[in-house]
Amino acid sequence: MDDYFYNSLKNGNDIQVSIYAYPNEKNLGITNLITHKSTQRYETEISPDLLRFIKGMESQLRLHHWNYKGLLVSPNFCFFYTRRPGIGKELIDIANLYKIENCVEEHSMFRWANCELDEFIDKYEPIVLQGSSDESRTLIHEYDWENDAIIKINNYISSKKEKNIYFKHI
Repeated sequence: MDDYFYNSLKNGNDIQVSIYAYPNEKNLGITNLITHKSTQRYETEISPDLLRFIKGMESQLRLHHWNYKGLLVSPNFCFFYTRRPGIGKELIDIANLYKIENCVEEHSMFRWANCELDEFIDKYEPIVLQGSSDESRTLIHEYDWENDAIIKINNYISSKKEKNIYFKHI
């Protein structure tokens, strides 16, 4: 870490959290990625517990997201910075109010921000990382890069905000 990194936090909003996206597909496309033979995380089948988790995640994400070109966009708590006392309690209260049971911090942050995607990017998107690194897609070979949800949302964010990447969420 250096002065630029610390100054980006100090001079940025009192809350900084990245965003990421999922394709608007059955099971958010996750089961297809897991069972695609060209991935490093290849599995022949999805366990019932994992499938239950994915379906719960999908149902909650469909209630708490921004739409960008057909993608389901959400805050991603791979990085969360705050100087705001009490935000944890506020997010818990929102989770209880909306009965959020999956990716609680992310969906609660979406509700807390109460704004459009562009405003969220402008106010809360940190400049020191991407919500999900473009390089996370190197785990997938023979892949449709042009239509990838992560690549699309990262390109959109980059068109709005210049980044100086310190961390990679792979």
